Amino acid sequence: MRSRRLRSRRAVGVPGNGRSVRFSGSVLEYLRPTTGYQVLIQTPHAPVITLTDRHRATATTTIHELVKGVADTGSALNAPGDDVNLDQYGIYFDDVARLDGEWKFTHRRFVPYYLCRDAVTGSVLTQRSSLLRTD
Repeated sequence: MRSRRLRSRRAVGVPGNGRSVRFSGSVLEYLRPTTGYQVLIQTPHAPVITLTDRHRATATTTIHELVKGVADTGSALNAPGDDVNLDQYGIYFDDVARLDGEWKFTHRRFVPYYLCRDAVTGSVLTQRSSLLRTD
């Protein structure tokens, strides 16, 4: 089970690499461990948001991830430098709060429930680094 606590007033929920982390920096710092991946596709399905009061809510989202490349950091599934090739489904359980007039993640827990190794078999047509917007 993965668990992430996002405690910054600038907290942004971004799927990670399978480690428990505390995140209070920029999104780019958080994504840096994924730069070795040729393929990283994350598709959310069926989010359910429940307001618990005027300034707090819970959210549950099923996520489908396809990952292929070289791991920059270690996790429960791999060591740094290992080839990673997996297709997985999981559920994010989130707590969010309205801070400074904007909704922010305050706690995020990811629970994987399906994993298939060596499942990403297609060809990479465009490198991820070339897909960054420059505007």
